[in-house]
Amino acid sequence: MLERFQKLSGVDQYDFSVVEPWSEPCGHVRSASRPGRAEAIPLSACFGLRNGRRVLHFLLPKTESPKLFEAIVLTGRLLLCGVRVQRYLSAYRAYECIASQRHIDIVAVRHALSHASSHLSQPKTIAALKQMFGGTEIDLTQYGHQREFFRQLGRLLMENDQLLHDALVRASAKFRALPAAEYALTRWQVARRSGDGAA
Repeated sequence: MLERFQKLSGVDQYDFSVVEPWSEPCGHVRSASRPGRAEAIPLSACFGLRNGRRVLHFLLPKTESPKLFEAIVLTGRLLLCGVRVQRYLSAYRAYECIASQRHIDIVAVRHALSHASSHLSQPKTIAALKQMFGGTEIDLTQYGHQREFFRQLGRLLMENDQLLHDALVRASAKFRALPAAEYALTRWQVARRSGDGAA
């Protein structure tokens, strides 16, 4: 998010609780008993939870909670996306996984980014867009539209973090703790280690 919009959205003052989510799931961990070796594990999402000044790292197997698994991976992927519209859509996909009740403003922006304005038909969506943007089209060449877009993006990111944190705390019995994030390995890391003769 552009720095000048971080203050507007409140992101600059917000401490994210779910940190370092990986954009790719991992299927191996470094072996504790056999240094240099990798052990296969169920496909899992890797993430960190902030605990004061410390960050604790965990794995969540996909089989234990497919929705939370997907939300973590999508959150990791949106952090790598530099295109603002795609970033919002990726954040919204994570939001779909964890939000039981979705705020109409967040939903309306997603519809406006995904559909032609002439195809928007829900009265609540149209009303929300008119309230935020003065019409049903989001024109990011207009400064006022940019301001509102980034305000909603910040809101979505913070809402996602709160919802994901709460859901992960409730599901904590399903986690596998890691000594550090680098103990988790994606398939690409395992393939590279195998190619180097390390695994």
